[in-house]
Amino acid sequence: MERTIGNLGEEIRLHSDLYANLSQRTIECVCVNALYALTLDLLHTTGKLPASACDIGNNYLLLGPHKHHEMDATTLEAFQTFSDLHHWRIKHGDSLSIDRFARLLLPNGRVA
Repeated sequence: MERTIGNLGEEIRLHSDLYANLSQRTIECVCVNALYALTLDLLHTTGKLPASACDIGNNYLLLGPHKHHEMDATTLEAFQTFSDLHHWRIKHGDSLSIDRFARLLLPNGRVA
């Protein structure tokens, strides 16, 4: 929030009517962000993914860094119960490993 206020403060051009100018700059910024949110095609992407990225479908990407972990017994039991409900084929008794990713690239170009 402080960064946004600082950026808008730097954009003030007319110091005689400070708040009207700041309001207008804020409205312009909000309109541009709304257009980006409505039309994802306006975002220019290079189409080149990082080597550690993992495409999980629907324009979502898992981004690194990531770590490889073995599931503990409790997590493994919960995952096997979940997989049984969805009729996935997993050998019971085997140890499973997971990759934990640090970030998620959303379809609108934002990183969570």
